Amino acid sequence: MDLNSESYWETRFKTDWKEVKGREQTLIHYEALIDYLPDWMNDLIKENNYSICDMGCGMGEGANELHKVFPKSEVYGMDFSQTAIDEANAQYKDENLTYFKGNIYDCDEKFDIILTSHTLEHFENPFEIVENLSPNCKYFIITVPFREWPLWREHCFSFQYDSFPLNIGSKKLIYFKEIDPMFYPAGNYTMREQILVIYANKELVEDFSLDKLNSFYDEKLALQDEVEKLKKQNKKLKRQKKKLDKQNKHFKSTKAYKIWIKYANFKNKLFKK
Repeated sequence: MDLNSESYWETRFKTDWKEVKGREQTLIHYEALIDYLPDWMNDLIKENNYSICDMGCGMGEGANELHKVFPKSEVYGMDFSQTAIDEANAQYKDENLTYFKGNIYDCDEKFDIILTSHTLEHFENPFEIVENLSPNCKYFIITVPFREWPLWREHCFSFQYDSFPLNIGSKKLIYFKEIDPMFYPAGNYTMREQILVIYANKELVEDFSLDKLNSFYDEKLALQDEVEKLKKQNKKLKRQKKKLDKQNKHFKSTKAYKIWIKYANFKNKLFKK
């Protein structure tokens, strides 16, 4: 059986996918993608109710998360495993959410946004796939493992800084963001370093530079860092206040404090006379 073939993944989804917590890992990847999606992209999707197709959707967890965030958008999940699509349709049923069987190599349906999460690393020619699909969408959103080495046995391509062309067909690279490794105790799973990139039709972003688009998100992160620092300082001050209150309470219970109070009262009486 050829690695990463349709029959290979059909077998995996039928056998050990749930056992190895594939669904939980998929959900973690999409939560990270949604968290790191830049504000301007979020706003564009919501303002225009852009349709989104998650290609390589597996059992549908990611498309369902996208549907929760963008409920007015038509969200589609596509996979070439019928088992995965059947499971997705059984698990997630809602208006504006559709799953269908299809092949990433020959899909000719059009969407506002095509999205792939942890799919392209399974191919030896990932950017040929992106170029072939490019005419079918306005924006192409990609998340993949970044600087992965050694490669996981199912992965065929290691994405590096110089892997991403500035232009692919009619598309221009307009956003990239590294996602740091994160450990998730609930699933005992470490998500390794990822990268999120966005390509867009050139005519849609003529007035934007890559630096300008990325700076929006960087400014947000800087503000978040400042907020976190202030929160930590606030907690530290609260602990110090609690400690001082405890010391003050103890001092008020001492004999020396009581004598000092009597002396102060006596002194006040003298001054009043």
